[in-house]
Amino acid sequence: MIFELLHNVPEILHFGWADLAKIFIGVNFAGLLAYGWVRSIGKAAKAQIAASRLEVDLRIAQADAENARRIASLKCENLEFRHEIDRNVDKISSLQAQISKLENQWSELERFDGKLWQRPLPAIPVPFKSLADRPNKCLAVANLKGGVGKTTLTANIAYSLAQGGEKVLIVDLDFQGSLTRLCLGIDETKKVQSTGRTSRKLLEGPITAGEALELARPVSSVAPAKGECHVIAAEDLLAEAELIAQAKWRMSSEPDARFLFRSIFHDPKFDRYDWVIFDCPPRLTTACVNALACSDGLLIPVLLEQGSIQAIAHTIGWLGQLKNVCPINWIGIVANRVEYYRENMIKQHHDMFNGLGRQVSESMRNNQLHLKSISYATVENNRKVIEGASNAGRIAAAEAEGMALFSDAVRIINEGVKS
Repeated sequence: MIFELLHNVPEILHFGWADLAKIFIGVNFAGLLAYGWVRSIGKAAKAQIAASRLEVDLRIAQADAENARRIASLKCENLEFRHEIDRNVDKISSLQAQISKLENQWSELERFDGKLWQRPLPAIPVPFKSLADRPNKCLAVANLKGGVGKTTLTANIAYSLAQGGEKVLIVDLDFQGSLTRLCLGIDETKKVQSTGRTSRKLLEGPITAGEALELARPVSSVAPAKGECHVIAAEDLLAEAELIAQAKWRMSSEPDARFLFRSIFHDPKFDRYDWVIFDCPPRLTTACVNALACSDGLLIPVLLEQGSIQAIAHTIGWLGQLKNVCPINWIGIVANRVEYYRENMIKQHHDMFNGLGRQVSESMRNNQLHLKSISYATVENNRKVIEGASNAGRIAAAEAEGMALFSDAVRIINEGVKS
């Protein structure tokens, strides 16, 4: 039955055996092609997989190499860090030894009970030359109490002397630099301070008289018509220079930090100026002691109020403690900002001004000071002239009305500091 069916297939499909053979061959050939194509795809897939595996292996190898490099680098850094720690330990040990040495020196310094400036004079101190042996006069303007108008008084007195034909040098010794700004203006002050050629150089020395002369700058806020008025500016680093000068003196005993200015301003070569006026801070700093140690006179500004007048005793006390260091032989007391009514001093200020002599004399006796003379002067509190000039960045004495306000102070200076 099956054979009959197969025998009849060609008839059923309307094909001959030859056609069936062709179909069979074609189907087999197509199968072979499909099989080959499938095998090709399989081989390509295997190749792709193998390539991917190689790429992954390569990345793993690169990652391993990078990790190895990082580990090696970290080990090197760790080793260097350990070496740095060892070096720092050595430095710390050295610094600790230095600190211990400094602490011992500081303890010795503290045993002076604040009397550092009263240490015995060296065997051969820098000499104080008399006015007959040098070309200039030196004046210190100082008061233990601040806010008494010291800076304004200094600038106007110096300018008044210059207007009288004198050659005047002002030395700003207060690191705040108020006098410098008044004399040079803000822009010029910044310019000079940026060069570092300021009063701190006087303490950093040793410097010659010629080098000190190069530090002076003409007062630029307003130039005097006749003489000369110059200023050596101050800056913040002055305070640091003062401490360093003290430390050098304490550790090595030379140079003596009290007489640095004498070797400069008492030098015969420092002959350009007739007057050197020191604007001192309201503290007994290294610069202030130096100014007192080379000055012929001391000008003490004071306000006619109880607190300010009481500070005079402390200021005179400085001189009493430093008699061997500061051979000042004249003191001028200037009552600043005195109030007048109808050309007469108001009663409160009048009574206080008349009592100044008694209090100053008492302070002199208490400190066993014996000077050639003591002078007194007043400066009227003319706010319109003085404050107006100050607010405009100018010196009041540049105008006739302003100069008249300070004429009494200039008079006692000329009379008190004589050659």
